[in-house]
Amino acid sequence: MKFLCKCTYVPIFLLSFLTTTALAQEDHQADSHSPKFLGKCLVAADGGISMNVANANYHPCDWLEIFENEIAYLSDLFFVRVEKVQSAVKVCKKQSCKPQSIEYDQWSTDELDQEIVSSIERIERAMDSLRQDYIHIEKEFSARMRESRYPVGEKWLTGEEVVYLFRVADISSNPNDPEMYRWGLASKNSN
Repeated sequence: MKFLCKCTYVPIFLLSFLTTTALAQEDHQADSHSPKFLGKCLVAADGGISMNVANANYHPCDWLEIFENEIAYLSDLFFVRVEKVQSAVKVCKKQSCKPQSIEYDQWSTDELDQEIVSSIERIERAMDSLRQDYIHIEKEFSARMRESRYPVGEKWLTGEEVVYLFRVADISSNPNDPEMYRWGLASKNSN
């Protein structure tokens, strides 16, 4: 299944502003089956997604657009994590990256890992909303994730494999841990 929208990457926190601007110019009584208005949701100015219409800071948006943008954003996050973990392995072997040090904070992926999990959750919410109109949405997500490859140690992982690891594996954000352990692919004592 191909989507009508081939959106360029827009960070989720900008999505609220862009969507609000676009929808302010649109007729809000559009056909509910139109892909542009499919799966109405609410996105807060901080990027959070909710169905709480009582909050005046929320604005309507399009789940399909969130789905497209989040896949691109998630892929970018994976590449950032690959680079950061690989760099941390090199740097923390040469210098101290003790917990609560500047070096530890610089090479830890704790916040990045949390953002990856949040992005996966936003994609899952978008898929839940789109499932009725796009019955193969999970297959589309899996196919899109299989298209990207990420170098991890001596292996190349697909985006689908990385999503799986974030769902079930013990991912480490500690810059002192071995690379494969940081990805949940090995025990802590292995290299």
